[in-house]
Amino acid sequence: MISPGWDIAPFARRTPISPGVRGTVETLGLMSDLVGASLLDPLYPLFVRRKVLAETGVDPRDIPAVFARAYDYWKANVGYQRDPLVLGSESVTDYVQSPHWSLFVEGYGDCLAHAGGMASFAVSLGHGYGYRTLRADESDPSRFSHVYAILGYKDAAGRDVWLPADTTLPHGSLGDELPNVERYSPHDFIVVPTT
Repeated sequence: MISPGWDIAPFARRTPISPGVRGTVETLGLMSDLVGASLLDPLYPLFVRRKVLAETGVDPRDIPAVFARAYDYWKANVGYQRDPLVLGSESVTDYVQSPHWSLFVEGYGDCLAHAGGMASFAVSLGHGYGYRTLRADESDPSRFSHVYAILGYKDAAGRDVWLPADTTLPHGSLGDELPNVERYSPHDFIVVPTT
């Protein structure tokens, strides 16, 4: 369900996020709402399929190659810029933006924008996604400070396969993850098989 105030138009705003794990879960919910909103625009999935499949000739049955092309496209077209949090006594204010906004308006975004964009690409291509959040800030190791998408599909044997898609890593590629960080995922994500 899309939260009130979100629509399919390009969208970005500062929003209060609770501190701690509760805030992490709230942020992941906002990101999923924005991914869902991007899919309400029928042109968005068509755009993704054209850029990732039709214009590249990638075989849609080779899902790792499809995900690699989606990763490369997003990374080449949306720059990474850290978003400084605005800290308050009761909450944190963070900047959230839709995949539309990141790709077509700003051309850059923070890790939230990159994770949401990769998630929207996966869904547009008929596959699953989840998020992985990390305690990666050495100055505040208690706070989950980074997020990226994990893209999912069913392999030929029907097993769930998850590929990390952290497009914020400067020299990274699909499957690369930061070493030695605590990972947190608040839900068990299910991959929906494609037909």
